[in-house]
Amino acid sequence: PLAVAFMTVGELYFGAYKSSRPVHNQNLVDRLVKTVTMIHSDALIMMKFGKLKAELSSAGRPLPDADVLIAATAILHCTGLVTGNEAQFARFTELRTENWLR
Repeated sequence: PLAVAFMTVGELYFGAYKSSRPVHNQNLVDRLVKTVTMIHSDALIMMKFGKLKAELSSAGRPLPDADVLIAATAILHCTGLVTGNEAQFARFTELRTENWLR
């Protein structure tokens, strides 16, 4: 079964609400959320988040906290991450990405 991080669900709803068809897109997100396991944050994810954020900062390549949190969650609990932003998530060498938009 597919799993999604709670932060990812938040970003999906954000995209739905700011779209030109918010009600339709919110309904799509509602339907998707019912079919996946939602991964909630825990201490291990937060530790990984802190480590990844520090590494990116030291390398002068920071990312928004939401993306670092999504990466930390996926690294610890998923086999990979489906994203349209492969270049940004490629900074995480432990993370396998797939782009379903191509």
